[in-house]
Amino acid sequence: LDGLAPHYAVAAITNGNADLDVIGIAAHFQLVLRATLARPAKPAPFMFDEAAAHFGVASERVLHVGDSAVTDVQGALLAGCQACWFNPSRAPWSGPGPAPGHEVDSIAALHALLLGHVAAPGAPV
Repeated sequence: LDGLAPHYAVAAITNGNADLDVIGIAAHFQLVLRATLARPAKPAPFMFDEAAAHFGVASERVLHVGDSAVTDVQGALLAGCQACWFNPSRAPWSGPGPAPGHEVDSIAALHALLLGHVAAPGAPV
């Protein structure tokens, strides 16, 4: 995450099953969105739209990385965002709807994907 900050704006979108403060990574994100009664959980597009609006970019400029075919990949795609499936088990795609535009099986692969073609500083991820 430290390597992304000089090149991308980084947000966390969670349905609440991860407390980023408790696991010690909240400081790596410029924005943390958690599902609440007023903020519908993924795969609803609400948090994806909120992240795009926060950074002032069109949804198609947002890349959402997640391990759930439904809440992460399909949620991002339904919101008009790009999706990257984090798939460490290398399982074949069997999720509903179209496959994501990107797939990685490790943090190293994600790092290579994101920093292999480095965006301008501050560009959203």
